[in-house]
Amino acid sequence: MAQAEDLSISFQASRDPELLSVQRSLVQAWGYANQLYVDPSFNGQGAEGWKDNLQRALTSTFTAEDATSAQQEVEIMLSSLGDQFTRVVRPDFAEAYLQLNEGEVQSLGIVAMPSEQQGGEMAAVVTFIIEGSPAQEAGVRVGETLLEVNGRSVVGLTQRQLQGLMDQGSLPETQLTLQEGDRTRTVAVRRGLLPVIPVQFSQVSVELRGPASSECSVGDLAPSCSPDHQ
Repeated sequence: MAQAEDLSISFQASRDPELLSVQRSLVQAWGYANQLYVDPSFNGQGAEGWKDNLQRALTSTFTAEDATSAQQEVEIMLSSLGDQFTRVVRPDFAEAYLQLNEGEVQSLGIVAMPSEQQGGEMAAVVTFIIEGSPAQEAGVRVGETLLEVNGRSVVGLTQRQLQGLMDQGSLPETQLTLQEGDRTRTVAVRRGLLPVIPVQFSQVSVELRGPASSECSVGDLAPSCSPDHQ
């Protein structure tokens, strides 16, 4: 028996613990979609068709040869909703996601971006420093021009090449040559552990009014606007 809030579903459970785990995930996924999916028609299949989909998937997982084959039945069931974002994340993918979004990472705590300087050369400017990072403790300031990293000129490097150069962790300290006005200095920044903070976002609707008065709703792809004739 598996439950999704106030919904209870009985099913024929496999004696194989791995298959049983997939079956439970299947029932959980179906229950969440049954209660929370935005399309009440479940992509045109209706409530009964959505239930039939669950029964078919449960039967297939019970007779599956292994957990991998059973997991595919979960994906097939959810794919019937026609929504690429409604899916079950496999355990190995979930673990990789958590590693990227939790814990700590070795970093200097500095972001520098290529910027055109006098004479037309592309140098790099410090645009952001993480609070409490090794770069901040070493006295690096936003707005300074970054000339060299460990003696290597950064002139002409792309942002990706520049960040990759600073993120190289083979040395305990990274030597940054910085310029502010007529003053040039070299500071040693010791790499440190910084917390990984995942980016979170949500879709919002806003009303914009200007000279050509209109109402705009910010959607998934692009704002859609309708003129205000009042």
